[in-house]
Amino acid sequence: MTALPLSDLEDIYDELAEAIDRVGPAQETVFLAKLTLALAHHLGDRALISKLIRDCEMPVEEAESPDTLSL
Repeated sequence: MTALPLSDLEDIYDELAEAIDRVGPAQETVFLAKLTLALAHHLGDRALISKLIRDCEMPVEEAESPDTLSL
């Protein structure tokens, strides 16, 4: 799997932030859960998904940078 360039990640961040704003605070958690499950289903790698969940639980400064994740 090819990693996305940093510029694409920045665009995705903006798109995600805008979508969260559109769904509003009451639906933010449901939206993020739906998106996460859809992406996990598409990715199709249970071990990698579990690793990413663990990585995302850590504070940002302790997590692996996106370019070092073993996608």
